[in-house]
Amino acid sequence: MFWYSNHVFLVDIQIRVTHNMRESHDLQTERYWVCVIKILRLTGMETQDRERLRKYRTDIINNLEAGDILDYLHEDEILSNTDCELIVSGKTRKERSRLLVDTITRRGPKAYSSFSRALSLSKYEFLNAKISSGQYRFTKVYQKQKFSQEIKTSSHSSEPMYEIRTLILENVEPIDILDILYQEQVLSEHEYELVQECKTRKSRCSKLLYLLSLCHQDILIPVLNEAFNSKYDFIRTTINQTVEEGRFKTNELYFECAEICKHTCIKCRDGDKKCMSDLSCKRCVELMSSDDCKCYIADDIKSLKTSALDKRNYRQLVSNHPKCSTTQLCRPKHSRNRQRPYKKSSSLSPLPLSDIDSTSSFMTDIRSYFQSTWMGNSKSRKLFILKTLSTRPPLEQHQHLLVAFNYLSTLINEGKFDIFQCYCDELRHKYTDDYDLNCLILYLQASRELFRKDSDKAKKLISNALEIVPKTSNPQYFTTGLLSAKSRMFLSKRQFEKFQTTIDDAKMIVESEPLSYTGHAAGWLYLNDARYSAIQIGCINFQQRNSARACKLLHNKAKNSFKKSIYHFQRDVGKDGPFGFGYALCRLIILLLRCGDNGRMMDILHPSSVDIKTAAKYLNLLEDYIKDMPKMLKMHLDLAKCDYYSRIKMPQSALQYATSAHKLSKDLQMLEFSEHAYNRIIKLNGIHHLSGSETKT
Repeated sequence: MFWYSNHVFLVDIQIRVTHNMRESHDLQTERYWVCVIKILRLTGMETQDRERLRKYRTDIINNLEAGDILDYLHEDEILSNTDCELIVSGKTRKERSRLLVDTITRRGPKAYSSFSRALSLSKYEFLNAKISSGQYRFTKVYQKQKFSQEIKTSSHSSEPMYEIRTLILENVEPIDILDILYQEQVLSEHEYELVQECKTRKSRCSKLLYLLSLCHQDILIPVLNEAFNSKYDFIRTTINQTVEEGRFKTNELYFECAEICKHTCIKCRDGDKKCMSDLSCKRCVELMSSDDCKCYIADDIKSLKTSALDKRNYRQLVSNHPKCSTTQLCRPKHSRNRQRPYKKSSSLSPLPLSDIDSTSSFMTDIRSYFQSTWMGNSKSRKLFILKTLSTRPPLEQHQHLLVAFNYLSTLINEGKFDIFQCYCDELRHKYTDDYDLNCLILYLQASRELFRKDSDKAKKLISNALEIVPKTSNPQYFTTGLLSAKSRMFLSKRQFEKFQTTIDDAKMIVESEPLSYTGHAAGWLYLNDARYSAIQIGCINFQQRNSARACKLLHNKAKNSFKKSIYHFQRDVGKDGPFGFGYALCRLIILLLRCGDNGRMMDILHPSSVDIKTAAKYLNLLEDYIKDMPKMLKMHLDLAKCDYYSRIKMPQSALQYATSAHKLSKDLQMLEFSEHAYNRIIKLNGIHHLSGSETKT
């Protein structure tokens, strides 16, 4: 505590000296401030040391684990017990390193030397050598421009900048790039803290864009190229194209995004309304304007087929009237007070996927179910009451959850991710206290990111959902779904130990009460388990002695898991049940044909004639049973057909289906299955050329 007592003593001297100096009128103002600055320098870190920490901030944060050097800093009395606890409380390694750097910067002149010694004594000698060398880039500093309202923001003159702004506002987490912007002196320490203080991601983006718009263009472009690393490579590409065309203008990074958008899909929740209204209605639905009432008809659902249960044609109206603060969702007068009768789920007979009640107003149904506590006529109410509530999943108990899940999952399966995100944001904004609905939306958002193989976003969404699970009506049911999504995340990242632990925990919940925790969550759980066994088959070294036995065991295990998955999907009351049923059946066909989960086992494994016939029956069942197939399911069906035709010696047809699957996976941004389809194309191209040369000879 010696350093702390000295610090208090120096501050006390500072207060006394400044007080005496203010009272003595004979001292000149200039001498007064020089003295104050000298006293402040006694208590703060040296300027050159502070600059070194700033210049190498990203290197420190990217390479250092703060816990490795905390003991040395605590021993030198640079950090107190409270400081150490605060740093250790960081959730990620980068966050802990960031807290450490920010803390030691304010711990006096001895802090840097102690930090340097701690790096040398631990395993970070390379980092200490780099910091001590003093080499860095972008040393030229430019004066920031003053805010000027005279800059015109015509949409015609700044279309490239509008695209860059939109990409940053919709995709970037500013915390990811703040450190390098601060390191290269694009942002000052005060500006760095200003961005961090914003509560939401979009408000941070808006504040950051404003600060970047004040910077000189020559210093900003190279720093942005480094800041937008591989994670934001698509933004860096857009910026470079704009620079090459000579249309990059720093001062247009902010102003147009500050304009009030004429038609917004989502009500702005923050004070910075001008900056936040970047999601225009054009991003979510196609709008047709009416000059009289200034209303707009949303036609985003017209492409889907009308359900046999409901032929009514609803319209969603987005009003531009100042008094209308939220999105109005209306129906014709004759059908406003109607309610769809409660539909009892069939136990083991899946519903056809073509039965998508898409033309009915999704949001109106949600609102009507929230306002009513009973469903349908007296007969359907009896069916609802007779079943034991404790044994029924939330999607069956609460009809508004089923309506939301059906519509949102259909949008994911169709690849309409923008519309999906728009509805999710609006629902979460309107029903903040409905924890069941919020947990369901986070689960679906995580599933979407996993389909796109973005594990980082999925991990964050799953963590947020698990935090509100205890507040839901059935925590174990929602935990099962989230553990299923988590297991898929670990499977895509090939973290098999974590996957096995997660899948075991989820299975324990499902098998404890099979009737209560059945449905899509259990279906995806067993499907992930089956895919894990299928992936393991691809890792077997078939030159070893017991490889055939191991392959047979894994094959049978995967087959049983697929059958369990199909069983649970059949019992699901929502529209994810039929989709999951078809998905699991496609993957089962791929397993039976033994071409490998990734398509690389065509020449190594060979299926029996019985398995080929069984696969053919399943394919016929899928084609006859499922009509108007979603793109995502069609992609998996094309992969299954590719494997089937390759096994019956029709490589040209197999190649056509592999090419179709590759195109669909690219359109849906499903990188994992795009690679699987590409592996099949490479293999089949060789077989096709070989068969062609044989026929010529």
